[in-house]
Amino acid sequence: MKFFDRSTVVRVLLLAIGGLTLLPRLAHAQDAAGRFTLDSTAHWGRATLPAGDYEYFVDYSAPSAMIMLRKTSGPPAGYMFVAQSSSPADPSEADGLVLTRIGGKRFVSSVTVQNLETVFHYSVPEVKPKAAELKREGAGSHDSSGTR
Repeated sequence: MKFFDRSTVVRVLLLAIGGLTLLPRLAHAQDAAGRFTLDSTAHWGRATLPAGDYEYFVDYSAPSAMIMLRKTSGPPAGYMFVAQSSSPADPSEADGLVLTRIGGKRFVSSVTVQNLETVFHYSVPEVKPKAAELKREGAGSHDSSGTR
């Protein structure tokens, strides 16, 4: 009488190996963690984050650093963001988000994580000048003496 067939043993071994390789990554992600509060809505990539309290975990073991975010106040929500780029953090800089205001909206443009001595950068929308602003720039391209 067989207790396990060959495919079951292979599956169990693959799951065990997968679990062992995942554990160090999860432990590393727990090393870089923190909390922050948004006092009003902010945009991060394509996501809109409502005001509230959040906690984050950084997975820096992947080729591109990933921040996993969890809303801890109000209705629960979870997010994952891949950094566009990263750079060394200035030692005098505290942990935190940098919010950039564009067209009356706030966008997360970077996150400093001193525990990793890293600043993670995220893309924000480009500001395109309006047609009226372009006309004004063109009107100022010549000097008042009539020479060019």
